[in-house]
Amino acid sequence: MFSSALRTLLLTGSLALAGRCSFAQTTFSIGPQVGLNASYASYEYVDYETRIRLGIEAGVLSSLQLGYVALQPALLFSQKGYRLTTGNALSTSHFEDIYRLNYLTLPVKCVVSPQKDGQGVQLLAGAYLALLVGGNYQRNFISGSSTKVTTGRIVPNQSPLAYDEYSSQRLDAGLIVGVGYRYQKLQLQANYTWGGVNLAVPYTTLGTHANASNYSRSWQASLAYLFGLKR
Repeated sequence: MFSSALRTLLLTGSLALAGRCSFAQTTFSIGPQVGLNASYASYEYVDYETRIRLGIEAGVLSSLQLGYVALQPALLFSQKGYRLTTGNALSTSHFEDIYRLNYLTLPVKCVVSPQKDGQGVQLLAGAYLALLVGGNYQRNFISGSSTKVTTGRIVPNQSPLAYDEYSSQRLDAGLIVGVGYRYQKLQLQANYTWGGVNLAVPYTTLGTHANASNYSRSWQASLAYLFGLKR
């Protein structure tokens, strides 16, 4: 009986000690993050071609450090979009459009570092969910030496459309992969995102195409300042 009680006591103490050690190695920090998006679209429709559009990204980042691994969710306002050339740019007339799409984005990254406190070089992977909150577009119709400019607004998943509206899916989601570096409370990261949702709305009204395929792609660089890091 004494032996059984001793084993129980030792087991309980070991679990308590392990719990205390695990808790001691767990740190939480939070702070602002700002960054830059270089986004474009994987757009497949006839002879359309897309190019990069720059935008800002800003919000709040949190980090839960568990030894060599950290879980980093964030809530960000993200400006994405793309430049679209329709038709042959060498012909007498073609379109050059600029699409600006604004999102509230929730990325969640798993970050691995060579040090238990998360300092130094980082490898990261994760996923994101984004909600379209609006945007606008500019259409440049180039014919010979003249250019006609029209503008309109981006509306989420809407039909029918007005003449000055362009529709895109309300939700986007995809994968994230990248690298980073942490120095004390400063964190610099660079990553690439693959959107997995076809953002093209299957309508045939102005600005949309029934058989289009439009997936978001983006290079991103960000800088965060994290408070509450335990050393």
